[in-house]
Amino acid sequence: MIWGIIGIPALAQIDPNKRQLLHLGYNASLKGHAPIAAYAFYYWNRPQFYRDDLTLRVAVAPVYLDSELGLSHALGPNTDIGFGVAGGGFADSYNEIRNGKYIPRESFDGHGGGASFSVYHRINPRQRIPLSFVTRVSAYYVSYTDRDDTARGFELPDDYTAGNMRIGLRLGGKEPVLFPSLA
Repeated sequence: MIWGIIGIPALAQIDPNKRQLLHLGYNASLKGHAPIAAYAFYYWNRPQFYRDDLTLRVAVAPVYLDSELGLSHALGPNTDIGFGVAGGGFADSYNEIRNGKYIPRESFDGHGGGASFSVYHRINPRQRIPLSFVTRVSAYYVSYTDRDDTARGFELPDDYTAGNMRIGLRLGGKEPVLFPSLA
């Protein structure tokens, strides 16, 4: 419990760089029957979104969205804030796997969404390696549904709403980059 209050780093900040990325992937089981694990998403980060002090970050998948609108210097010269919205289908689904075997009769889908508010404060603005204090509060709602192959008498978990608060420090902050000459 105490780690949830003070010890878990919040690994986020308003990204000052323009970025675009299309990511496609598939996870495969080396043995046995497993659920479909294909995924795709488009990531877009746009500093100076309509105004110099706004940054929009969006990750869009076929049935899911994760986004944050960041406002630079909102609470002072070293403090930014962000408003986030995320949600969609299947992100909270559950696949029962026991002893390496997928059990579809005890698996189900979960769909949800929520909103967040974040504060990013640069502690050492004059230092070469940035140290930032990050805090985020969020609320999230999840609803569960059975699948065609979920057992008829299987009891789904109750739908729920949860609140969360994350506090942490971030040292560094430059995203790792794989240059074409190294790829």
